[in-house]
Amino acid sequence: MGKLEISEDIICKTGKLTNDETLLIKKHPEMGEKIVEEVNFLRPIKGFIRHHHEWFDGEGYPDGLAGDDIELEARIIALADSFDFMKSDVPYRKGMPMDACIKEIKKYSGSQFDPQIAKVFISRPPQAS
Repeated sequence: MGKLEISEDIICKTGKLTNDETLLIKKHPEMGEKIVEEVNFLRPIKGFIRHHHEWFDGEGYPDGLAGDDIELEARIIALADSFDFMKSDVPYRKGMPMDACIKEIKKYSGSQFDPQIAKVFISRPPQAS
């Protein structure tokens, strides 16, 4: 949601982001929270949007939450969002094959991802469409 507030030039940039561009991208969870806060029926999910880049080990952003301090829904969204990003073609790289995505999820289970959610995801990965 918050990426709607960021210039397409930055979102679609093929080269390395500047430090300022990276800081702006890292603000998209907070921007998304502000967007949904204005919509009554979306207000209950604003925390999930704000915290979808928090890492299970506390190294994420914007609030540095860890473990169960991150809403379950945000932890699920974090893995789903990361998987979608890995599988997708983006301006600077092609999408990764499924086996590489699973390898990354295993690698970051317990640090970026909730290990329980990663375990469930790996046991039943999405089928190719």
